[in-house]
Amino acid sequence: MRRLAFSMLAAMTSCAYSVHHTPAPTRPAAVRVFERPFDDVWSAVVGWFASSNISLDKVEKASGLLTAKYPLATNDNAVDIGKVESSGFWAYGDPEVTNHTVNLNVFARQLGPQSTEVTVNVFGSFEARVWWGLLVRNDPPSLYTGRSESRGVIEASVFAHVERLLAQ
Repeated sequence: MRRLAFSMLAAMTSCAYSVHHTPAPTRPAAVRVFERPFDDVWSAVVGWFASSNISLDKVEKASGLLTAKYPLATNDNAVDIGKVESSGFWAYGDPEVTNHTVNLNVFARQLGPQSTEVTVNVFGSFEARVWWGLLVRNDPPSLYTGRSESRGVIEASVFAHVERLLAQ
């Protein structure tokens, strides 16, 4: 009898719940070449961070690197998390996806006296709250962290700002 009870308990807990994350398709880094001197483009890119109220962590003009100091809060319009599902005997409803953030860095590289390449890299992540329980959900929920992909919104904003400033 003990063996049967132990076997049933082990079977029920072994399939408690699981989280399945199907990531969004990976996007290549956004790259644009501006036919302007490096200093002009650099100033415009730094201006985007300032006008967007984003604190900078690294400002290395010699290497062309700019990085945001903190992860930026974002939403489904800017990132694609793919599909997140929970399943299993103890799964209680669908995961609640929260805390979309992105880390951002921009590289500016001089290609020639009148040509500068700008690369915008956006690295996204999210958290999903997963509840489990047979009749009543647990509290607090378990947390699942996953990677998200940019939809190109932030990159387009950087490029549009640079183009607008360079056109003046």
